[in-house]
Amino acid sequence: MNQTTNLSLGAVLTAVEDAGLFDALCTIKTPPGTEDALGQQDLQIAHYTPVPGMVAIPCMCAPRARAASAREMKAPGFTMESNGFRVALDGYYPTIKAKQIAFITGPPFASETALEIDGVVSPSQGIYTRLECSEYSL
Repeated sequence: MNQTTNLSLGAVLTAVEDAGLFDALCTIKTPPGTEDALGQQDLQIAHYTPVPGMVAIPCMCAPRARAASAREMKAPGFTMESNGFRVALDGYYPTIKAKQIAFITGPPFASETALEIDGVVSPSQGIYTRLECSEYSL
């Protein structure tokens, strides 16, 4: 590994921190691992529990750019809307899994918002972690 690159990335992250760009907080929660009354895995977001060491992580969250595409038209109450976000975490969290949920408090959201984790990028420099996330709603 090129040590100069590692030091350069560290300096950039410090500059981002100093500029106050980490203006939101992220808490990673994991499914409870229990079954509901029907014997299926309990996936109610209210039952997810915070992962120790991954609570109130300073972060910045921004919408992902979308390519134009044709979409199936459905009745308004039955059309699934999906919004993509990139979440940059202030720190290195290589153990985050896609089965977990990222709860973001702060910009760009008015209240705490749950985002499904689509992917986790933890570069080998060990300086930061970026999440690719989606928010779904009807």
